[in-house]
Amino acid sequence: MAVTTSSPGGPRTGKPLVLRALSKTFAGGGGGRAVLRDLDLCVAAGELVVILGPSGCGKTTCLRIVGGLEAPDPRPGTELLLGGEPIRGPGPDRGFVFQSYSSFPWLTVRENVLFGLQFCVPDRAERERRASAYLELVGLKAFASSYPRDLSGGQQQRVAIARTLATQPSLLLMDEPYAALDAQTREAQQAELLRIWRERRPTILFVTHDIAEAAFLAERVVIFGERGTGIVADVRTERELEEKIARDALRRAAAGDRGRADALAALLGRPVDTATIEQRGPWIREQPEFYELTARLKGLLPAVRAG
Repeated sequence: MAVTTSSPGGPRTGKPLVLRALSKTFAGGGGGRAVLRDLDLCVAAGELVVILGPSGCGKTTCLRIVGGLEAPDPRPGTELLLGGEPIRGPGPDRGFVFQSYSSFPWLTVRENVLFGLQFCVPDRAERERRASAYLELVGLKAFASSYPRDLSGGQQQRVAIARTLATQPSLLLMDEPYAALDAQTREAQQAELLRIWRERRPTILFVTHDIAEAAFLAERVVIFGERGTGIVADVRTERELEEKIARDALRRAAAGDRGRADALAALLGRPVDTATIEQRGPWIREQPEFYELTARLKGLLPAVRAG
């Protein structure tokens, strides 16, 4: 039996992102402070890419430039393209989810989701339909009339995700959205994000400092080096996890030991040869391959300097 490696979920509705020769220098010091220098990055349509790296390496700056919130250095050869079209500033084709929950406290959950729609969806009935659909998607339909103060941190972040997704962006930018949550809630929200991504398939560029979060969420992990050094590694994590797990289980089964194959089949509800990113869930954190991947990613990160 072959290990299935087909793409998860439905059709990819996001657009491809291309960054070429991207640089950013902030004023200060002798000649400025270069955070990004000649960065090249391509993200396929509907791909979930996590940027991992130390503080100050330019992860958030990269996200802000893609979101149109910062301008790159004006250099020859620099290109920022989404779906083949140049990025020249903020636009409804990109949605940004920040670390802070960023809801309007005087609006209800439903009104918060409706807020952004008034600028891009002229038809009121369509705005109402979308608000209901995306609140249901993130599991908050029963809280539509509640205010942000009545919600937990995880629920408030789901409001932000629903508000962003409701505008149907081609690219979702997420800057450490779960950093302020406790460990249990953070893991639950990570699994929720994967479910939403599988259903809607926007392109996602996700920034984190958390190695385990990167390993769990990403199709690809792009590792930034120290400030200005750019990308030092690019790891396709679904091959590191699902294929490795499935191949080991099948190898053991072929040798007469079906223990792991049967255990995985019980967890996934299907034969182990279909273990792909589509089934990724909390179970994968307990697999030895997950620990091996996080150790590999840690080894690829630049060493932290003392002092």
